Amino acid sequence: MDGARAGGRRHPASRLAALAVTLAGAAPAPAATFAFLHGVPGDYVGGGVDRRLDGAFTASADVGHVRVDASGSGHTASFDFAAPDGQALAPGAYENAAAMPSAGVPGLSVVVDGRGCAGITGRFTVLDAAYDGGGALVSFGASFEQHCDGGPALTGLLRYHAGDAACATNGAPCDDGDACTQSSACQGGVCAGTDPAACPGAEACRTGPSCDPLTGGCLAGTPKPDGLACAEPETCAAAGTCRAGVCEATPLGNCWDGNACTDDVCVPGPQCEHPRIAGSCWTLEGTTTFTATVRGATCSCSQRFRGVLALRDDGRFAMPGGVANCPNGAQVVVPDEVGTWTREGGRLALRTTNLAELTSANGACASAPLRVKGYRTTLKVLRHGNRLRGRHVERDHVVGQPITLGVSARFRGVPGSGLPKAKKPKASCGRILSNCLLDKLS
Repeated sequence: MDGARAGGRRHPASRLAALAVTLAGAAPAPAATFAFLHGVPGDYVGGGVDRRLDGAFTASADVGHVRVDASGSGHTASFDFAAPDGQALAPGAYENAAAMPSAGVPGLSVVVDGRGCAGITGRFTVLDAAYDGGGALVSFGASFEQHCDGGPALTGLLRYHAGDAACATNGAPCDDGDACTQSSACQGGVCAGTDPAACPGAEACRTGPSCDPLTGGCLAGTPKPDGLACAEPETCAAAGTCRAGVCEATPLGNCWDGNACTDDVCVPGPQCEHPRIAGSCWTLEGTTTFTATVRGATCSCSQRFRGVLALRDDGRFAMPGGVANCPNGAQVVVPDEVGTWTREGGRLALRTTNLAELTSANGACASAPLRVKGYRTTLKVLRHGNRLRGRHVERDHVVGQPITLGVSARFRGVPGSGLPKAKKPKASCGRILSNCLLDKLS
């Protein structure tokens, strides 16, 4: 995540001799060095699956070309990026790429586990290309889209020593270039991400979704083989078979009762049962204050809210989502917030495991992707166990815009049933903040 973004000097365009220097030995890669590959069915090179490599990395470079070889989790990959016409490879978008660079055509080649392709079409964006005073590459980052012989796309992200240049002091903020980590800080000269976001578990006919380190969103899991036996117990579906990632089974009913404080169980019959969770259920009420800052102008807005918190004895929690009223008048469904809780002294700390999903929904409402820079919820159950107090603090950045968003909420809770009374929606704070900033900047 973003901290203090490290800058870098571009390679001097006048330097024509190839540097061909080895930039790292075959040693375990630091936390800010990784490669992510997102494959879809029919993609020959990627094999149609998602992979994250963070093992051994080596890299070499000359004026207009960077090559990185990576390994991890039993797989290998190589990445070649080249600017057209012998130009310096610098940050920016490179369209209409081919396997070999030529006049006006940039070069792109990604090989996975020895599977490569000569008939490559695609594009890539160099996100970071920092050089030292002698012109040697210090850090590199690129996203890419590659098609083999006109087939489905293999997409991904490569980061090499992202944020390391800023790490002169342990604990200093840095940017590891990974939108799937909720924070990052310097450790031993390396920019290390912490508190990684988690995506939902695997579906009946798909592998578990992967977090996209470029956007922080969850990518759909890879379809499991057709013909595999499957069942959808949450919808009381009878046994069926997988086809194109979908469980083809006859639904026998949906057991979900919309209550976070009950378990939804399908029992033979079939019929649904909704036993109370093992834990506590709370009805929450409080006030959320939103702030938006851009180029020195700050606006704020507060509004009341009502919600539900389910604290399970096994260390899990859930807070049901809802419908958000967006500044443009549209509505976006916000998913339930789920995760785990731990004791920190006399308080409980909530750690959200589907933050990427929540951020994606909030970004859709804001009509711009968001990057979370801080997200923390703590609460305390008072003496006799019949009252609760809590606080939530959040800080977001609008990707590509100089806008910082802050969220601060204080709330109280009492034991409840899990189904709060409906509350009439009020004017969207997002719309109020948007109008306020327009007035201040006009």
